[in-house]
Amino acid sequence: MDIKVSHETFFRKQLLRKLMDKTLDVAVINNLFDLNVLNDFEKDLQDFPQDLNLEDGYFFPLPYSSIRMDHGNKQDAFQAYRDSYMNLSQVVSAPLNQISKRFIEIIEREGGCKPLLVFDNIKLNPMGFRVLFSNKQGIDIHCENAFLNQLELKFKKQLFEKVDLENAISIFVTISAPEIGGGLTIFDKEWENVKINMNETSYEERHDSEGAMFVNRQLSKPKRYKHPCKTGEAIVFRAAQMWHGIEKIEGSKERISMGCFIAKGKDGAYYYWA
Repeated sequence: MDIKVSHETFFRKQLLRKLMDKTLDVAVINNLFDLNVLNDFEKDLQDFPQDLNLEDGYFFPLPYSSIRMDHGNKQDAFQAYRDSYMNLSQVVSAPLNQISKRFIEIIEREGGCKPLLVFDNIKLNPMGFRVLFSNKQGIDIHCENAFLNQLELKFKKQLFEKVDLENAISIFVTISAPEIGGGLTIFDKEWENVKINMNETSYEERHDSEGAMFVNRQLSKPKRYKHPCKTGEAIVFRAAQMWHGIEKIEGSKERISMGCFIAKGKDGAYYYWA
């Protein structure tokens, strides 16, 4: 299949409809944030990863996929989830908080999305930051559906009752691009046809950009869409279905992005969470 890509100047609800009905796979939004604004925050961005004291490739706050079925107590998991968000709010600077608020405004106003609530109105984190350190691997080749078999069962049931989780999309904006690498690669393989659970793959497969994960399972060598990492640019794509990864980062700068997931609710509305 050919990967369908569009280039946009702003985020809009119509984009979500196209991605949900699969007439579009990827949308690139030029300068979702003003570059002058991001340049003003350069020092804050440099301090950000060190203040968080994160390991390579960690999503902060904890992503919803961290609430696993092997976790001893679901309430403890949700408490850790909330604690991670409180920790973030204490670390980030006022300028980064401004960026966060602007991101949520775009999601809610331009995209018409609502925060996702589960159980007794527990509000999932609205967005997260991803910090990928230089001279380390990027992000494993995956699709979001490949993690669903590891979710805590009652939590998973809640998500499936509320939204079309298996067709969720991802939006992320790069707020600080690395000197080299950090680009997004999307493969022409979809979960509905290629079901591979992440805990059944090897590290080498998950980092082979040529598609060994698929070839090793007697599938055809994948076609790829590769998009470079650019500060201020946002990418919206069908992350739950389409296999994808982030290439290795090189140079002296980290790759810092912020983003969330969006899915269509069973009530027809669009919901977002991280």
